[in-house]
Amino acid sequence: MKVECSISADCKEPRAVLYISKMTESIAEIISMLEREQADAPTVHGVKDRKTYFIPPEDIALVRTEGREIVCYDNCKNRYLLDLPLYGLEQILDDRFVRISKSALVNIRQISHVEAGFNGTMELVMKNGVTDYYGISLGCTFFVLMCLSYSLWGGEEILMEIFRDFTRQAVGAMLIGVACGGTAVVYQLDRPSRLMKIMIHFGIGMGVFYPTAVSLGWIPFHPERIGITVLQFLASCAMFVVIWLCFYLFHRTEARRINERLRELERENAGGGR
Repeated sequence: MKVECSISADCKEPRAVLYISKMTESIAEIISMLEREQADAPTVHGVKDRKTYFIPPEDIALVRTEGREIVCYDNCKNRYLLDLPLYGLEQILDDRFVRISKSALVNIRQISHVEAGFNGTMELVMKNGVTDYYGISLGCTFFVLMCLSYSLWGGEEILMEIFRDFTRQAVGAMLIGVACGGTAVVYQLDRPSRLMKIMIHFGIGMGVFYPTAVSLGWIPFHPERIGITVLQFLASCAMFVVIWLCFYLFHRTEARRINERLRELERENAGGGR
């Protein structure tokens, strides 16, 4: 028996056509096996406009948490509400889906490109136009860098004070990380403008960071000396921006590497279809 297989990225559903002169037992077994495989193929149940749809995994571009809901977007940007948690979907979906964060799964074949934003996030753009973002763990990063600077440049007394109260210090650092990373969800909104989103993200992050840093003793606070307090606040903003910039440069390099790999996959799929 001659077997011919054609691989094409444009093929939406596998199809087998057999040219035979008569039905034999072995051919019947092959047909039965193919039919069982198709019947066992996983599907995802999604609700849209109060109707339940069966969604083939290959049609799903992105699955993510939005508020308290688990939703997915298909390759036509239709939005469906799912009744399974992300870890349950990971068991159903195949290896073309990867978890990019604790709240999102993406179909790597549906990724258009990745962009690095100055807002300290990575923007993942799907072929259907849907985007997703990664926030940065700014609080823990600042905590480590601050301890390192105290260790290198003569801040042993402050460093020892931090270590004596390590639990509270670590919780404060994680709180800042949540404030900076969690507010990246603002970039998923259609409004307001990109500049306003950056200002909201930065404002909330800095609004949590500065009082937390002061209350934990990371930054000396002298309310009776207004000039010094203002300079310390401006220095904190500058440090905040520097860390943000470092993440941007890192993410830009990562985005370039990921996009190169995506182009390689496109070429491989195109070559396999010929």
